[in-house]
Amino acid sequence: MIRIRNAHIHYLKNIDVDIPMGKLTVITGVSGSGKSSLAFDILYEEGKRRYLQYVGSFLQIDEHQAFDEITGLSPTLAVEQRIIRQNNPRSTVGTRTKINNLLQVLFSVAGIFPCPACGQPVGEPRICSQCGEIREPYSASFYSRNSAVGFCFACLGTGYSAEIGEDEVCKDPDRPVGRLLKVTPNIFHRLAAQLPDFYRVYNLKETDPYGSLSHEARQALIYGSDKTSFEGIIPYVRRNGMVKPVASKTPLVVRAGMGHIATCEACGGTGLGDVARRTTIGGMHIGNFGELPVSDLRDCLENFLRAGIIHDKFTNLTQAVNQRLEHLIDVGLGYLSLSRSTPTISGGELQRMFLASYLISSLDSVIFVFDEPTIGLHEVEKGLLLRKLRELVQAGNTVIVVEHDAGCIAAADTILDLGPGAGTNGG
Repeated sequence: MIRIRNAHIHYLKNIDVDIPMGKLTVITGVSGSGKSSLAFDILYEEGKRRYLQYVGSFLQIDEHQAFDEITGLSPTLAVEQRIIRQNNPRSTVGTRTKINNLLQVLFSVAGIFPCPACGQPVGEPRICSQCGEIREPYSASFYSRNSAVGFCFACLGTGYSAEIGEDEVCKDPDRPVGRLLKVTPNIFHRLAAQLPDFYRVYNLKETDPYGSLSHEARQALIYGSDKTSFEGIIPYVRRNGMVKPVASKTPLVVRAGMGHIATCEACGGTGLGDVARRTTIGGMHIGNFGELPVSDLRDCLENFLRAGIIHDKFTNLTQAVNQRLEHLIDVGLGYLSLSRSTPTISGGELQRMFLASYLISSLDSVIFVFDEPTIGLHEVEKGLLLRKLRELVQAGNTVIVVEHDAGCIAAADTILDLGPGAGTNGG
């Protein structure tokens, strides 16, 4: 039993609460009645503090503790809508749920891959039909866009790069030529040192407006010319990799006000290297798998097993992938693809994705705290979600849910109803 004594943070009025372990508890009440204060500011924060203290992390002592005593706490995980937003574009549904890891292994052992010597497809048995040599398959890291051997070198695994056209070099014809390379960030400082020779060859001054340049001079400024040592803006940008994303951020040339973001032509937006794009199962590479809705991917893998496209000896591995896909489908996320970037997913979708991840991880003896996970769900989907919450409980965990949904409240083992009103009338 979790026992909280004299909880008095925010609008909570010195209340005593007992929450049974190994059960599903719903905390409900009108908005502003203190539900989140109890669930997150007390239960989760104290559970986290005690865990960090246990592993030896430095802790700042809070002189204004929100309660007098809590007993019975175990390690606590919270999925709160306001704290789970992420901005890393490399984080996807597949990476967060670790399903990508299994797919990478599946492609490594079951995929038809290109022969390292001649490039011909190598299937089962692992003998190249052209070379006649036994070929070992590539390791799983070759099928990850977050791996140094697996990503597309043109876009560094992001799936996008920058393109720059003639009309994007200068959009203001009145801008002096000498100011074209004065941009932020200062990416043209070395190229600017070559401008004097450009001025000399074409009899120009740095104050001449861009629009007054002859066609020949303008082409030399943009692309370079044999007549001058000036390299040209576009060749300089491409040679120095300024069209590539830097640390998963906007390419330098776009940040400097030139060019635009475009799908990487080399990898077709998958972010995958040559080996990953040329290794297939059923004619599809791992990037194609990631673009399918989760429910379609599950059906696709089942069909490949039945048709013998995936060898029988890889049945267990394929079924392990499908079991994880089923968890996502059961929490109402079958429409998402594994390649979907997590920054583009709503808070409710992220909560359900994390719920699926927890089920996959088979954790036990943990306290889980959720923040209105039924938001946006159809009644049928709510039923599936509640079943998954119940699975967490059956695995030996304690589940605490802040909710307004009547169906979720009715399914709870214990209900804590805070109120009767909001603000000073709550708690």
